[in-house]
Amino acid sequence: FDNHEDYVIPLAASMEMIHMTSLIHDDIVDDSDVRRGQATLNVLSGQRYALHTGDYILTKALQLINSAPHRERVMDILAKLSAEMCHGEIQRLLSIFDPYQTVEDYNYRIDRKTALLIAVCCQIGAVISSADEQMIQLFYDFGYNLGMAFQIKDDILDIEELACGLLSGVRAIYPQRLMERYKLDEQALALPPYDLLQAIGAKRGMLISGGEVDTERAAKMLVGEFRASKWGRISLERPRQRAEVTDWEGDDADEDEQ
Repeated sequence: FDNHEDYVIPLAASMEMIHMTSLIHDDIVDDSDVRRGQATLNVLSGQRYALHTGDYILTKALQLINSAPHRERVMDILAKLSAEMCHGEIQRLLSIFDPYQTVEDYNYRIDRKTALLIAVCCQIGAVISSADEQMIQLFYDFGYNLGMAFQIKDDILDIEELACGLLSGVRAIYPQRLMERYKLDEQALALPPYDLLQAIGAKRGMLISGGEVDTERAAKMLVGEFRASKWGRISLERPRQRAEVTDWEGDDADEDEQ
């Protein structure tokens, strides 16, 4: 590799700025109130301000890239990345309420949501270092596989978070019903949500090597059971309204026993 230390850090900073821009624009499109536990820019300053701020950060990122070696190739890679990310976001918006999505549909979305961005970050690092084409492809492949794995794991964690939120909502309204349904004692019922999820997983025998609870499997089981019950009448995409449920109590406990 050629030594281009003067360009590596500005290039890395520019890629993080591009990522930041994508998050700002995502929050605008999704009308999100919170990002990583903090109020989003569109909440703090309004959507118009957030939109122009995102555009400004993107412009500054491209200026940093402009002085890098092989900048024409880098800019071409980034242009193609931007187009693919837009395709993925449009597809996500079109399929939000589609219950018949396939694994291929999911892979297409996370490919363009996360994997391509990380792949390109790795790829252009190799490009500006004047690596050969085989090495550039290896860096791209590494970033792509890392991005796919990261997004899959992140989505699994989202399911666990959703399951914990649902447990908290049901426990606040029907603690006795929850105890009966999952054979919990009062001590287990008082556990923090994640520990409660583990206790339910253990009760259902959802264990992995070493005797640890498979929380991913337990979370999917819980979300599936809630969706199948009257609880599922409240959209799982609207967690703030969980407390509005009033008819879960009437479900048949036997229906949900596995």
